Amino acid sequence: MKICRYLRLPDNLVSGFFLIFAASWVVTRHILFSFVIYSAYKDAPRLIPFLWAPESGHYLTRNAYIWFIALMVALQVLESLLQLCSTAHITPGYSISLAIYSTRNHLGCH
Repeated sequence: MKICRYLRLPDNLVSGFFLIFAASWVVTRHILFSFVIYSAYKDAPRLIPFLWAPESGHYLTRNAYIWFIALMVALQVLESLLQLCSTAHITPGYSISLAIYSTRNHLGCH
């Protein structure tokens, strides 16, 4: 969004670009990543043998699989919490650019 400011684009256009970015972030990070987690949980045991045999290229054990799924779920939860906290500053009735501008001024950013 900063490059839009450098190009001196109108605030409505900057807000539009931000909405597109935010929507694509939500879709890819929260929706599609959930499908990746589900696929790793359901399909990995069926497609990849739990076998520790480095000489043949097999490195997946049951514990590594459990840790992998747990860390992906933890990442999803933390990212969702971060998303909720960061969007809490944008209140209904204000434009997104105004909310960002007022937050930046409150923090002393110019």
